[in-house]
Amino acid sequence: MRGNKNKAQDEESGGGSMQKNVASQKVLIYAHDTISDVAKTGDAANITAYISKDGGATAEHTTPSANPTELDSTNMPGVYVFDLAQAETNCDDFVLYAKSSTSGVAIDVVKMVTTYEATLNAIKTITDALPDSVWTADNAKPRTRFGD
Repeated sequence: MRGNKNKAQDEESGGGSMQKNVASQKVLIYAHDTISDVAKTGDAANITAYISKDGGATAEHTTPSANPTELDSTNMPGVYVFDLAQAETNCDDFVLYAKSSTSGVAIDVVKMVTTYEATLNAIKTITDALPDSVWTADNAKPRTRFGD
């Protein structure tokens, strides 16, 4: 799989989004055994990660656990999950660099942008609760991507 992806797959796997400054979020990674050219299973204890927020200095990911959890070695081999602390998501641009101490294991860098989805949903809830009489032609009811 590694090394023979097309451009569309690279763009799709190279980015994503998460909510800004929100707890209980996860990042999934894929570990590939470059020697055997297969997904690497059973390697969670050997994988660690570093995080950069907004292009700043890297910090080792240690909370709530330094190592990821293997998702499902049979049905999703090579996929591991890092649980993130809320503080790790308090940025606009998030980068996670994971590496394995096992020889020959490659893991792609995870790049994401954060969103204010929780804030936007809260604003939408408030504006939806306002009576229609507050909306005039000059002050149209706001629309969001989360509703209407």
